[in-house]
Amino acid sequence: MERIRLYGEKLGRAYQISDDILDVVGTKEKMGKTIGKDAKENKSTYVTYYGLAKSEKLLTETVYDAKQALRAYGSRAKLLMELADFIACRDA
Repeated sequence: MERIRLYGEKLGRAYQISDDILDVVGTKEKMGKTIGKDAKENKSTYVTYYGLAKSEKLLTETVYDAKQALRAYGSRAKLLMELADFIACRDA
């Protein structure tokens, strides 16, 4: 259970980092929402705190950590591994 809990924690964090990045670099057409809204509302985000480059690095590291939590499950965790990769690469 600890591995699954860690995976979920890391996946949730990766999603938030990705969302914060997309609010800066995404497009309204792909995202379906106003871009830059977080900055306009002075929200604290990974990008405002760490900057874009560091946030992108944190995203990569967090997805790696999520996937590492599942390594013991081998091919049975394939779908969950793919979900982590999707979050890392999503553009909308």
